[in-house]
Parts: sequence; structure tokens; C-alpha cells
Amino acid sequence: MFGDITSDGTDHWNPASGTIPQSSSATSVFNVDNIHDVDLEETQTCESHADGKGKGLGRVVDGNNKKQKTSLVIQEQITRVGDIAERTQSRFESYMMKEESSSVTSVMDLVVECGAIVGSDEYFIASELFVKREQREMFLHMTESVARFDWLRRKYNTKYGH
Repeated sequence: MFGDITSDGTDHWNPASGTIPQSSSATSVFNVDNIHDVDLEETQTCESHADGKGKGLGRVVDGNNKKQKTSLVIQEQITRVGDIAERTQSRFESYMMKEESSSVTSVMDLVVECGAIVGSDEYFIASELFVKREQREMFLHMTESVARFDWLRRKYNTKYGH
């Protein structure tokens, strides 16, 4: 990610560079004499994969193996992302199957199955009602064809007063 980034020292100062540039505002903030090097041999060692140009991809490796290697942490995180993606896909497919069973097309097929003839008052009211998902779900909740047909007839009579 940061492979092509280089520092020429014009906009900041690095304590490892030795002397503080005169143009830097860091001279009043930092005292080089109070900076102490950390012994990486005692805590951690840093391995890098050099590409022959002095650049490398660093990864932290604990000398005592108490902490996991960075590559293992990354692998675990990628596995977690994969697991989340699988669960999300599964939920989406489940939702789509549920959505498909209550689609306007499938519900209108059930309207015909329950006895409403295309062009009838019951079919007409169904075409108006089933634009809304809540109405489709109510219709699907009824299990008997007779109850479904009667419900459609009542809905038509309520709206149009026949």
C-alpha cells in the first residue's frame, strides 16, 4: 500500500536521520540528545523482503512467538471478511426467495387459482391491492382458496360499494 512512498525530508524531520534541519520547526520541540534507540533484539525483530533497491515490505515478528505474526493476523481477518460475505450472500438469497414467493406475479397467479376470473371485480381489486407488499402478505396468509376469494370480493365491495 505504501510501497511507492518516499521521504525526501522537506516537509518533516525523522529522528533517525541524525541532525535537525535548520528550516524545520521541530528544533524547538525535539531534543535529539533525549532520543534513545530501542533495542529491537529484546522486544521484536523486523524482517523484510527486500526487492534489491533497499525497499522492503516489513512485517513484525515476535522473537518469543508470543504474538502472532502479521501475516497470520491478516489471514485471519481475510477469513473473517470471507465468512461475512458468505453470510451476507446467504441472507440475500433467502430474502430474494421470500421476495419471489410474494411477488406480484406469483400472487396474481394465486388470485386466478382461487377463482377470480381475469377481468372480474375480484381480479381488478387484486390488481390494485397487490401493488402493496402488506396486502400481498395478507392474501398469502390465508390458506384456503375460498377465504382468499371472499376477501377479495369484500375488499371490492368496501371500496366501490356494491
